[in-house]
Amino acid sequence: MNDRYIRFISKAGILLIVDTKRFIEKVKKRVRIQREFLEELYRAFLPKELFKPEEKKEII
Repeated sequence: MNDRYIRFISKAGILLIVDTKRFIEKVKKRVRIQREFLEELYRAFLPKELFKPEEKKEII
């Protein structure tokens, strides 16, 4: 009886780990899509000077 209970818990734990991995992948994908979308919005509405990484502006 006790052995079965432990086996059930370990199977449930494995399922839980698999589900959380899938969930994390989905969230990462959504976050990446949102980030790309926000970058496009920023590029559309903000001045072009902000998106030149080779020029470093000094803040005085």
